[in-house]
Amino acid sequence: MKVIINARIITGKEKEIIENGKIFIEKDKIVSIDKNKKIPKDSEIIDAKGNTVLPGFIEGHTHLTSFPGQLDFKGHIIQNIKAVDKLQKFLFWGTTTVANAGGCPENVILKKIIEEGNLKFCSKLLVGGIINPTGGHVRGKNADGPWEVRKAVRELISEGADFIKTSATGGFMWVHEELGNRDYTYEELSALVDETHSKGKIVCVHAHANPGLKIAIESKCDVILHGVLIDEDGLEKIKEKELYYMPTLHITSEKVYNNPDLPEFMRKRMKEVSPHHRKFVEKAYKMGIKIGIGTDGGPGDIMNEICELVKCGVKPIDAIIFATKVNSEIFGIDDKVGTIEIGKKADLFIVKGDPLKNVNILLDNKNILLVMKDGDVLKAEDEYKNHLNF
Repeated sequence: MKVIINARIITGKEKEIIENGKIFIEKDKIVSIDKNKKIPKDSEIIDAKGNTVLPGFIEGHTHLTSFPGQLDFKGHIIQNIKAVDKLQKFLFWGTTTVANAGGCPENVILKKIIEEGNLKFCSKLLVGGIINPTGGHVRGKNADGPWEVRKAVRELISEGADFIKTSATGGFMWVHEELGNRDYTYEELSALVDETHSKGKIVCVHAHANPGLKIAIESKCDVILHGVLIDEDGLEKIKEKELYYMPTLHITSEKVYNNPDLPEFMRKRMKEVSPHHRKFVEKAYKMGIKIGIGTDGGPGDIMNEICELVKCGVKPIDAIIFATKVNSEIFGIDDKVGTIEIGKKADLFIVKGDPLKNVNILLDNKNILLVMKDGDVLKAEDEYKNHLNF
């Protein structure tokens, strides 16, 4: 048994914080959280020394691999090998679960290999199968018209996709398209949603501006991604239909639009919409809309996303809950992860200091002192290195 002691525990449950707590871990699960419980003999004691223990973060939107519609079989092999390195880096940032919004059947194989324990030091993987119209913003399985769309959904889910990713509008990355360009029609998108829901899965939709954004909401796509030019009517409809909003503030942050490696047209678009994006994320938070956290970025960028949300008036404890409990609910894995709770997987990390007092400590990887996945310590700094499980 492993026992974490002297911990400030942010459980992820209803803003619950436990001071000077103890977490008891047996094999891969949390079996007790009790500061008064005696520690069994021969337990491995991990002393948090007054630092903060958090549930493993869940990255709700990233691209581990290139768009599958642009890859041949060799490209898929190369991309999935590169994804291993990314998943290891995600894990070392305390992100124990990653949703790949650029997924494909080849990712399902990678996911299985990780789950079987044949690849160590990797975050858990969720695979989003991509479906798009001809010339759409995303490039996965091409499908036009309601019946082609339904067929594509059936194929991807039968191949093991955990969720479906699609697009309702244009975006930043293609020079030929604008944010307001519509991708799928209402008839196509509502068919996609209906077919996906019939298989017990969710739809995450890339949507920046009307009219496509309105179509995405009216079609009841479960997760509205980005929404950089969303308006008050859009927010009201998201709340009314009880959808999730995953704003990905990272992509319109200074960190991204000041990146000289990006094409100038992308940087210009991102910078122009940044103030509007933040204004309406603040409104969404005040309205009580269900917010999830995704970045459309890479390892560690979830920390930037949390800090960007805090700049919009989100309380640090809420931003952390968005990255843990809320994201676990979005992807239907809340019975296993997302909170530090008895019976859940021991996916957690220790951060130096208190992110509720200074959220910016999350931005420095050196402050991520220890990362545990399924009860195994897979990253450890300094005095924690003797706890590593190789």
